[in-house]
Amino acid sequence: MVDLIVRGAGVLGLTVAWEAAKRGLKVCIIDPNGIASMSSGGIVGALAPHVPENWNSKKQFQFQSLVNSAMQEIKTITVNEAYEIFEGNNCNLIDIREINELENTGRVEGANHIPRGMLEVYLDPNSPIIQNGQVDKNKELILFCAGGVRSALAVKSLKEMGYEKISHIDGGFAAMSSSGFKII
Repeated sequence: MVDLIVRGAGVLGLTVAWEAAKRGLKVCIIDPNGIASMSSGGIVGALAPHVPENWNSKKQFQFQSLVNSAMQEIKTITVNEAYEIFEGNNCNLIDIREINELENTGRVEGANHIPRGMLEVYLDPNSPIIQNGQVDKNKELILFCAGGVRSALAVKSLKEMGYEKISHIDGGFAAMSSSGFKII
C-alpha cells in the first residue's frame, strides 16, 4: 500500500517525495521513465514502465497541498524585506537552486549556494559549513529558489531540524532579479 503518489521525477517532484518520505510515508514516484517507490529508508521499489493495474493508494496528495501546508508553518518575506536584512549584514542568504539554474540565469552576489538536495546535510550543526562559520548560525537563514516553492518546503524541513531564525523569499530569484539584489 502506498501513502503518496508523486507524478513527475523532476526537482519539485523529488523534493515533495523526499519531504513525504522523511515523514514516514511510503511514496511512489511516477514519471515518463517508469515508477520508483520511496520510504523513509529511500527508494524501495523497482522501475516499471507503467502503473500496475492493481495499484492502490490510501492517500493521494497533490504537490500543491504539501506546499500550502508548508506555507502555513513558515515565515515568508518579501524581496524588499530580504534586501534590507541582507544589506544590514543580518542574514545568511542561501540560494538552493541547482547549479544549472545558476549557470543559465546568474546568481545573487553575496549569496551562499547550497543545492536543495544537499541542504539538510550541509546545514547539519556538525557540518564543516557550520563549524567553520561559512554560515553564521546566529544570523537568520533566508532561502530562495527560482520562484519560492522549493524554498518553502526547504524552510519547513530546516525548521524540523531545529532552525528557528529562518525564512524564504516570496517569488524567489525571479523577484530578486528585478530588485536591488545584484545579479552576477
